[in-house]
Amino acid sequence: VVTLVPRYASRRSDGSVFIPNESFLMGGFAAAGHDAVQSPLLFQGGNTMAVRDPATGERILLIGEAEVYRNTSLGLSAPEAIEAFRVEFGVDRVVVLPAVSFHIDFELTVRAISGRLVAFVNDSPAAVRIILECGLRALEQHEVVSETDARAAREHLAGGRNIEFINAVAGALRARTVGQGRYPLSLAGVFSAGSADSGVGSFQRFLLAIDLLASWSVDRASLPAERHAAAYVRSFHRRDAGRARLYKMLSDAGFKVVGVPSLSEGENGINYINGVHDRTRYLMPAYGGLYAPLDQAAERAFLGAFGADVRVVPVMCAETQQRGGAVHCAVSVYPR
Repeated sequence: VVTLVPRYASRRSDGSVFIPNESFLMGGFAAAGHDAVQSPLLFQGGNTMAVRDPATGERILLIGEAEVYRNTSLGLSAPEAIEAFRVEFGVDRVVVLPAVSFHIDFELTVRAISGRLVAFVNDSPAAVRIILECGLRALEQHEVVSETDARAAREHLAGGRNIEFINAVAGALRARTVGQGRYPLSLAGVFSAGSADSGVGSFQRFLLAIDLLASWSVDRASLPAERHAAAYVRSFHRRDAGRARLYKMLSDAGFKVVGVPSLSEGENGINYINGVHDRTRYLMPAYGGLYAPLDQAAERAFLGAFGADVRVVPVMCAETQQRGGAVHCAVSVYPR
């Protein structure tokens, strides 16, 4: 077993910023008695995922399109870069996926189940509904929203009346603002379910869930008149289209695609896809606190597909998620 390391350690996708300390760290593998092979290619680990099809034995490399572009900047053509990755990773074919999130490990995790590759992906609408339900409950408990208004909002959400739900909640939030788009820390505290639960982080996720719900309620013909607001909504529409394309590509490549209530939104997301598998377990990122019901819904979705032989082990990492990472971003797993 060896570790394949890139040409140099880098950060970001719009410049591949050189990270000297992590590049020198690669030499530490040898000092620790572990073999490392330095590739001439430039890549980031979260954007490459090699899997084996149990039905055919074929090895497939799933790779984010940014990794192809990184290497065209080094002088390769796109087909040459793809072939080089195929050789370097020892796979039979390469599937290049669109850049929906920063890395593909925020958009899918793969497991062989009953002789078939299953790709677990984000079900954003399901996650948004649960986040809004949890947030509304907190607003009602702290009397930011009256019991009557909360009941009406809950009925709107259950009935798919998105704009009516937003209007029922937005008025109460606007009444607490201390300037355009600014809220007091006391309001964020409403969204904390304990000392380990960041009220600010939970409130940001609630506001984002409202924005997402709004974006799904307008089409191109009914975008906001204000150009910045319109651009903001269009950005959600573009990402939704990219995500639909990603799911179709996985399906066309032979994967069964299973949705999990999960939100890939960088530092404002709650992501259950960025986990780690072993033979009998899935180490699932968990958020806890106010959004513990979302943890439970994600766990049920995984267990429903895994069957009785695989356990889900929640790993609390809310603070890491607030910095744009989770379990798969933090650890590597080797066969023993």
